[in-house]
Order: sequence, then C-alpha cells, then structure tokens
Amino acid sequence: MYISQVDIEDRLVWGPTKSREYSVKLGYRQALIRQFPDYYRLDSDWEVWKRLWKFKIPPKWILFVWKCLHNILPVKRELEKRGLTIDPICSSCFQHEESIEHLFFDCPISQRVQQIRNSEILIHSIALLWAIWLQRNSVEFDGVDVSIERTIMAANELLSLLLSPQHNVFCELSYSGIFSQHRIANQVILQNVTTPTAAVPHMRIVVDGPWLSVGNRTGLAWVCFDTDNQRVYEEAILGPPMLSPQQTEAVAVLKALRWAYHYGITSLLLQTDCLVLVLLFQSYDQDHDWSFQSILADILYYCKLFHYVVLEKVERDVVQEAHHLAATVRYSV
Repeated sequence: MYISQVDIEDRLVWGPTKSREYSVKLGYRQALIRQFPDYYRLDSDWEVWKRLWKFKIPPKWILFVWKCLHNILPVKRELEKRGLTIDPICSSCFQHEESIEHLFFDCPISQRVQQIRNSEILIHSIALLWAIWLQRNSVEFDGVDVSIERTIMAANELLSLLLSPQHNVFCELSYSGIFSQHRIANQVILQNVTTPTAAVPHMRIVVDGPWLSVGNRTGLAWVCFDTDNQRVYEEAILGPPMLSPQQTEAVAVLKALRWAYHYGITSLLLQTDCLVLVLLFQSYDQDHDWSFQSILADILYYCKLFHYVVLEKVERDVVQEAHHLAATVRYSV
C-alpha cells in the first residue's frame, strides 16, 4: 500500500466493495465466499444472465455476448443460412468458413490474439472478443488490413477507458472507429506557471512500471531525453508492492518527478503508456479512487515545484526502453 508524503486526511476503506464502506452483510458475504468458494456458483442460465446484465460494461457489449451465446451474431455462416449470397470464407485467415466458433476461437489470427492476452477475467475476455469483432467488421466493410497488434491495442484501450473514473466513456467503447483513430485527449497539463521557451530547460521523460501481481515487488524506470531527443539519463529501481499496474505506473511518474526536481529541471514532458493515469488527472477528484488518492496527491504536490509539466499517453513502443529497464530490475530479485 502506498503511503502519501503529503498531509492528507486518512480514512478507512473496505476493499471488496465499490463504495469502500463496510457493513456486516457485506463482511459476512465475503467470509462465505472465502470459506466456501462454490457458495455463489451460478447454477442456472437465469442467474448467468442476471449477473451479466449487472456488469458495469457498455450495453452493446452485453448484447454482443448475448448474440454470441445464442448463435445469432451475423457472421457469414448465419447470413448464408438466411439466404444471402456471400462468400462464407473468413476474411482474416481465408482458410475456413466464418462461424462464431471459428471467428473467435479457431481462426489462427484470433488464436494468436488469445495467446498474447494476459488476463482470464471475464470482462477482459469480453473486451477481447469485442475487439476481434470490431476488427472483423473493419476488414470486411472498410478494407482495413488484419493486424494482431492493433486488435490487442484496441482491447487494452477499451479496457482502460472502461476502468477509468470518467462516466462519459460508454459511447466511445461502442465505436468501431477505434481501429482508425483515437477519440480522446491523450495529454493533461499538470502545471503551467509560464509557457516554456528556449531559455527554459525542457526535458522528455519516458516512464514505465511493469506490474506482476498483488504482493510482488515492482520495477520502476525512467529514461530522459533532451531537446535534441538525445538520451541523457536512465534509471531503474525496485519499487514496493502495489495493488494494480495503474498504481505502479503512477509511482513511476512520481519517482521521475522527484528526480527531475532534484536536478533542477523546471519544464518537462512525462510520457506513459497508461491511459487510465492520464484520464484520472483529466477529471481529478479526491474521491474518485481511494487506491490512487495518495499517489496522485503527491504527484500534484511535486508538479507545483515546476514551471511546466505535461503528462502524455503514448504507444507501448515509445516506452519500450523504460519497460525493459524496469522489468530487468524486477526480475533480478
């Protein structure tokens, strides 16, 4: 658990619930789940659908899953059954007839995407299937080339938006144009006392904080570039155990800020591949997320010591060097 260095009021939270408030009923339920893992096992289709419709995911995703499970998604096999004269071959692999099973599980392209994913959580799986479906439609109707990397990036971006504290992202999550353009601001100005000029040192710092799981130490790294885009410094340290990859990334940003302040840098651009972190600052509220509150408060405190600070979301390849440094120090333990 990260302990803030800023004087903010402590408060008690109950982790297993979204409200973070404890009640005897919720505590008893959590104890039952831990002691009897099968206590809340779903035994009927009705319970499955009741839980599915309660998920905090876009309605389009829920309808999409419902169509998949009822075998009525308009894939080519189903369209052909309805009398349409079409080429039934899969547009991704060009090897087999496009059915729901083939499109999401048997197609070599989809299998490759499934292998690269790093989570078995149901919502993550739904996001992945939705991204595959969006790519299929882009290939079929817009002539977009098949891309495993773009599909995975789309699924990750959808999840980042879904898990962000903003409440207006549901319209974005259902838009297939995610394969062709980014529809949200990817920068947030954290401090702007004076507009940077050539006389003010300006540095670009790329940060990354790979996260493994709760309870494991994390790697934190930052790579610094001058105004000529020449690498001038890099550092990787072992960080404390964190609750999530977003928390780890936030701590990496904080460490980079402290380093920059120590060396007298007054104006800098911070780059991260964590979209959630940028969104948190775009709509910063002390009550948004208890697990981030102390870290974000420290980041904003240090930003006040600079003339100009911008946090920017970039693609994964931009942070690859920092990621490698952080992963190396994490696995060296």
